[in-house]
Amino acid sequence: MGFPDTGVVLPAAAGFFASIGEWAAEYGYITIFLVVAGDGIFPILPGETSIVAGAVFAASGDLWLWAVILAGAVGAVVGDSLAYWVGRKGGPSIRRGLTRMAGEKRTRSAEGMVRRQGPALVFTGRFLPGIRIGINIACGAGGMGYRRFLLFDAAGAVVWSTQAALIGYFAGKAF
Repeated sequence: MGFPDTGVVLPAAAGFFASIGEWAAEYGYITIFLVVAGDGIFPILPGETSIVAGAVFAASGDLWLWAVILAGAVGAVVGDSLAYWVGRKGGPSIRRGLTRMAGEKRTRSAEGMVRRQGPALVFTGRFLPGIRIGINIACGAGGMGYRRFLLFDAAGAVVWSTQAALIGYFAGKAF
């Protein structure tokens, strides 16, 4: 069995990747929004990577940088808010499960930390993949007011989305 003819495979692969690039450029903002929002509940999704990739497209003129930042920030707030409301609605059962796993003393300690340092946790949690969902659920379950949560989450989301987009934009310009 021989290798495929590179004269056929390479042009086909190039055409495939070009069509993906066109699709991403055309639907980039909604894709960024959906992936980042989904990352707020399913942390295996590449939220930050989608912003970086969108900003690379912005560097080549296919997307607008400010719109990439906006799509990422709004997606982050939507996803984080979903996690917050999961915590708010499931608070008692979440607390019981956490207490079974970690013990009453650790659970009370975590609740105290959320009360004392909730806003800082929400803001910095945006930069901690995987941990972020736990912080957002804990803020909901711990009774942090949604307006307060939203204020610090939105601030963190804008800074996070901006830094990811600038990395992608300047990397895109360099390459």
